[in-house]
Amino acid sequence: MITFKCKEDIKKLDCNNTAFPIIKRLIKLLIEDYDYLGRKHDPATQGYIVLLEPGDTERNLNELQLCWSDLTAEGLSLINAAYIFATVIGTDEYGLAFVIPNSVLPKNLQQEIHDTIDI
Repeated sequence: MITFKCKEDIKKLDCNNTAFPIIKRLIKLLIEDYDYLGRKHDPATQGYIVLLEPGDTERNLNELQLCWSDLTAEGLSLINAAYIFATVIGTDEYGLAFVIPNSVLPKNLQQEIHDTIDI
């Protein structure tokens, strides 16, 4: 699991990773553009981006003291055939943006999501 809380955090991800352009775009939309509007993004009170990785099935989000799989997503969308985007809204100010590779999800859940959401 890799968290992205500021634009410099893109350095945590290898540029050859297939999620790199997705994360880069989300950082632009959710962090950089927010800062541009004259307010500074604060990940502690407003949230951040989370990229799940294989093996993260039961890994805890330290800040929330919860396993990511115990969170309820407010919305799901397919980014492409390999990645799902999920939003978890904690309050009217705080939210998490998850980028989830299909390979992290159990096969039955992958199929259910793909059957439910049109690409």
